[in-house]
Amino acid sequence: MVEELALTAGLDVGYYRFSDSVYMPNAPQEGQETQPSLTDTNQTSVSGKNVFLPGAFVELELRPLKGLLILPGLRFDYYSDISEATFAPRLTTRYQLSKPVALKAGVGLFYQEPDPYTGQLDKNFGNPDLKAERAITIRRVSSGSRANTSIWT
Repeated sequence: MVEELALTAGLDVGYYRFSDSVYMPNAPQEGQETQPSLTDTNQTSVSGKNVFLPGAFVELELRPLKGLLILPGLRFDYYSDISEATFAPRLTTRYQLSKPVALKAGVGLFYQEPDPYTGQLDKNFGNPDLKAERAITIRRVSSGSRANTSIWT
């Protein structure tokens, strides 16, 4: 029995500051025709908004048997523009059947913040109450062929 352990941890930080001013037609209300009116516009301005995006991860590398690698991990992210913290567990495995053939599989939870540059969080054109999008991703690969499945929730 082969038992090897390795622990990897890390930090990353994102920061940006932006200002923007946008004139756009008002979005149609439910039941209204979808043709926007160019005479009925609204303005949104953002001046000097600071966005701070710290993140951290930890991953354990386990080799309980010859040819078998198991990687459980956890990622933490904080999105200051939406005041939301996320924790994303992940698990990857790899089994080396022979020198040219390996089986790999993984499952994980992934998050993505709303895009402030497209107005998704804007009170006039978007929804300021949006939270991070969440996806459960499942991936399996064998002998060079790939199959991916993503489940958005």
